[in-house]
Amino acid sequence: MLSGMAELERASVEDLITRTLDSSFEAEDEVGNPKSIASWDALMTLVKRDDDEVFEAAKCLLASGDPWRRARGATILGQFQQGSKASERFAALSTALDREDDARTLSCLIHAISHLHDPRTLSRVLGFVQHPNREVRRAVAMSMDAGWGDGAVAALCALCSDEWAGVRDWATFKFRISDIDSDEIRQCLRVRLQDPDPETRAEAICALARRRDLACLKQLVNDLSNLDAWDDYFCHIEAAHQLIGCAPDDERSPEELRDELVRMYPSP
Repeated sequence: MLSGMAELERASVEDLITRTLDSSFEAEDEVGNPKSIASWDALMTLVKRDDDEVFEAAKCLLASGDPWRRARGATILGQFQQGSKASERFAALSTALDREDDARTLSCLIHAISHLHDPRTLSRVLGFVQHPNREVRRAVAMSMDAGWGDGAVAALCALCSDEWAGVRDWATFKFRISDIDSDEIRQCLRVRLQDPDPETRAEAICALARRRDLACLKQLVNDLSNLDAWDDYFCHIEAAHQLIGCAPDDERSPEELRDELVRMYPSP
C-alpha cells in the first residue's frame, strides 16, 4: 500500500484540486484541524509540480463564483517556486484583486501576490490600507516592503497606528527588518514605544536600535530587567546587540546586556 505522500504524488491534478478544496475558511483558522492539514498536503503537492496544468487549474479556481475556491486558487499561485511564471501569476492575481469583494478571499489574494516580491505589489494593495476588515489590513502590512519607496513607508506608518495590535505589530516589524531610514519612520517608531501591545513595543525598540536611535534606550533598559515573553525576549536581545555593537551570537544575559548599555550610555 502506498504511503500518504506517495499517493498524493501519483494523484491527478483534478484529484489534488478536489482534496485541496476539502477544507474551509473556518478549518484554516483552527490550528491542527485534520481537514486543513490534509488540504495543505494536497496543495503543496500541486505546487511542487509547478507546471502549466497546475497553473491553469489555479486560474480556473480564481474565476470561480465561490470565495473559498478563489482563495485556494490564489494560495496555489502564491506558493509556486520563486520566479516560476512570475509575470503570469502577477497578472492573474492582480486581475483577481480588482474584482474581489469577499474579505477572506481578499486576504488570501494579498498574501499570494506578496509572495512574488514584486515592487508593483505596492500599487495593487495600497487601496486596502484602510479596509474595514482587520485581516485584510494585516495582509497589507505583511505584504509591504519599506524599500518600495515613499508610498510604502507612508502606508506602513499609517498601519503602525491601526486600531488592531495584529496590524500594528506587523507594520512595525517591517521597519525592524529594513534599513530604510527617515525622520518620518523614526517618529512613527517613537510613538510605538508607548504602544499598549508589548509585542509592538518590542518591535519598535528593535527597529529604533537598528537605526542607532537612542530614543528606545530607556524602554530597552527597563525591559531587559523583566523579560517574560519569548518573542519579546529575542526582540530586546537583538536591540541590545545593535546598540552595543556586539555580534548576534553574543551570549551575555539580559542583565549583563542591560548593565553594558548603562555603562555605554550614561544618563546626562
